[in-house]
Amino acid sequence: MSSQAFYAAESGVEDARAVIKNSLNTGQPIVGRTACLTNDAGGNYPTGNQMIVGDGEYDVRYTCLKVDPAPSNVQFDNVSQSSIVVPVTSDQPITSIKVTWKPSTENSGSPMDGCPSAPANSFTPQTGWSCGHGVMRMDLVPTGGSLTSASLTGGLLSAFFVPVTTGSPGTLAYSGNTGKANVVAANCTAATACTATISGITGGSNSLSLRINSMYKPSNMVIESFNGATAQKISGVQAMVDSTGKANDVLRRIQVRLPIVETGGNLPGAAITSNGSVCKRFEVAPGYFRIPGDIVQPDPGNDMCKPKTDGTISTGGCTTVNDIAFILDTSNSMLQPWGTSGGTRNSELRRLTKQFVQGSDIASNRNYATITSFNTNAATNQTLTGTQGDLISAINGMSNGAGTNYMAGLDAGRQELNSTRARTGVSKVAIFISDGSPNGSSGNDATTAEKNDIRNKANLMKGQGIRMFTIGIGDDAGGTYDPIDTQLLSDMAGNGGSYADARNTSQLQSVLDQISNSVSCN
Repeated sequence: MSSQAFYAAESGVEDARAVIKNSLNTGQPIVGRTACLTNDAGGNYPTGNQMIVGDGEYDVRYTCLKVDPAPSNVQFDNVSQSSIVVPVTSDQPITSIKVTWKPSTENSGSPMDGCPSAPANSFTPQTGWSCGHGVMRMDLVPTGGSLTSASLTGGLLSAFFVPVTTGSPGTLAYSGNTGKANVVAANCTAATACTATISGITGGSNSLSLRINSMYKPSNMVIESFNGATAQKISGVQAMVDSTGKANDVLRRIQVRLPIVETGGNLPGAAITSNGSVCKRFEVAPGYFRIPGDIVQPDPGNDMCKPKTDGTISTGGCTTVNDIAFILDTSNSMLQPWGTSGGTRNSELRRLTKQFVQGSDIASNRNYATITSFNTNAATNQTLTGTQGDLISAINGMSNGAGTNYMAGLDAGRQELNSTRARTGVSKVAIFISDGSPNGSSGNDATTAEKNDIRNKANLMKGQGIRMFTIGIGDDAGGTYDPIDTQLLSDMAGNGGSYADARNTSQLQSVLDQISNSVSCN
């Protein structure tokens, strides 16, 4: 009965999600629901018998559904190096913002173990950080009223809140600290959590934009806004859904936060990202290249950071390193015959993907790869690894099924490229291959809105620095024989990647060879 009640509660959440999604797709405001069984004015959530989700024998239904489109705080889990951008809008002028964070994963000891005693303007390398908490970077700018380039630039406050072992209020005044990088001690007196407050926000703005990321360690965080000492509701970011399910006399209650806007990292955290030291001092002329010998931290493994004074160019030490996600269609249509060798699209795709793995510098401390397959749902057949044998076994073990769920495949690939297994400072690549158009949530062809959701998901990935390659395969890819949406696949590609048709196995091999050359150390 407990599992049935939980299922009923989940059904309430999904019904609320559908209403909210429809409001977003049609440009309508999201109406809340403050009573368990009845709608507020303008609401369209299920009522009465619409809340029944099972047969009469067990009386499976959700007995209470509430929706708050403007909760008193917004919460995000597993925030890491990739920034999230949060629009904070309240009914009253915002005078302060408070962020509370704790590690996303449990520590064997206290998260304060290894934390510095005081913040310093010189940050330690990633490998040297032993504190259990992350350093919270925040960029805040008021966005109310008339906006100009000068007002946005002049109103930007940037701060790095560092967890320290000594007591600290963890507060930074907005006034007088814009236009510079502030390094401030966070308040971590609670031992398991740290807080950072930006106070005295001026200008009477009811809205601001907050870009935030957790350096060194992923964090779960809560964001609150205040007018004076009064907490403000935050609208337009998340909706809080509170659902209680029932099966016979058993009740289960769950609370879920549903996103209203995409907060993924469309803005990079740095102007330059490198897998080694970044050295900016050099001299160049026709036939001449020189790096001065006074580099503070020379890196012998990086040609650009080796002190050289003889005017020559060193050609050794290739530094091309990638985390690569294969996102492969395993729908039943992939079992159709393809090519002249008697194989199928499925067998040829597997053969050429294994060939890619064996010839693209995939090895320990070089390129890593992950194998994701999708049909009705998606599966991560192999997490990120530099072991070729594990990748080939995963390719051999993929299973086919009905459906072509682009969204599930993209989600699975993106999650692995942003997981704790992903390496800091390496390039990210996604190779998405399909022989058909996507299915929607109903199982039929995706609607225009659902295709736009797929485009938005691909744009999120590109905004997170992922190079997107997409390939449509089949006897007449891009033509009339196979219903491939070439426009959608083309829109999904970018950020250094591209879309390609592959009407036969030789064309697919050629496309994969080109991608392999672009990610290999040649």
